[in-house]
Amino acid sequence: MIRILGKYTGVADPALYDDMVMPYLSPDGRINKDSLARDLNYYVQAGQVQTPPDLSKIVTDRWVAEALAALEGKR
Repeated sequence: MIRILGKYTGVADPALYDDMVMPYLSPDGRINKDSLARDLNYYVQAGQVQTPPDLSKIVTDRWVAEALAALEGKR
C-alpha cells in the first residue's frame, strides 16, 4: 500500500507514512459529528474561526438514511 501511495501521491518517502494518521471514513457515509466538533473547536481556539456555526443545523444524516433505505430496498 505504501509503495502505491508513494507512486501516485507527492509523498514518496516511505518513512513519512509512519508519522501520518490516515482519515477514518465510515463505510455507510455518516459524518463523525464528535470528530467534526473537535476539529471546529481546534480552529476556534487557534483563532481561525471567529463565529463557529451550529453544527446541529449544518450536519445531518438525513441523506445517508435515505440512501441506505433505498439500497436496502434493492437487495
